[in-house]
Amino acid sequence: MSELAQALDQLRESRSYSELAKAARPDTLPSSTLNNLLSGATLPTQETLERYLRACGVVRDQRAAWHAARQRVASSAPQGLPDAVRVNRADQRRLGVHAAIRVDDAVGDLPAYVARDVDLSPDGVRALVSKAAARGGMVLLVGGSSVGKTRCAIEALQAVVPQWWLWHPADAAQIRQAATAPLVAWWYGWTNCSVI
Repeated sequence: MSELAQALDQLRESRSYSELAKAARPDTLPSSTLNNLLSGATLPTQETLERYLRACGVVRDQRAAWHAARQRVASSAPQGLPDAVRVNRADQRRLGVHAAIRVDDAVGDLPAYVARDVDLSPDGVRALVSKAAARGGMVLLVGGSSVGKTRCAIEALQAVVPQWWLWHPADAAQIRQAATAPLVAWWYGWTNCSVI
């Protein structure tokens, strides 16, 4: 994170915060956002990084490398989170997805996932996860017991951010302990909701 922040700071050369904010217009680039970005206090959102790169005069062809660097930082193993795994390597059963009913010729504990409207619609779970991944945020799934919230959440994460880290805390004490660690994505399940 600090290396990315240093590289971004070098990129601005001698431009002041006010010059960068002016160059970002009509978008906004507040001083507080620039301070967080250049000090390494927080990982910039994709949107903030794009505004900053444009304000620094980085041409479109060269921006992809900066976004790739941001993604590498976002995908780094989170410090202080025991047992964090990549989303695409997560064991859905350990996260609370219920096993399928046993039938002859069944393969594995889980049946193939059939995407539904709630998964794929323009305002569905995967679209919401994409927005949260780009800008920061939280997605809350609410429903009755055993309706598929956890499976829907995991399938959305695997489709949208498969390389992100996922952590399933054992209890509230682990959440409090990890509160000081920078989190990229986390999951915690209650009886009737799942949080991404």
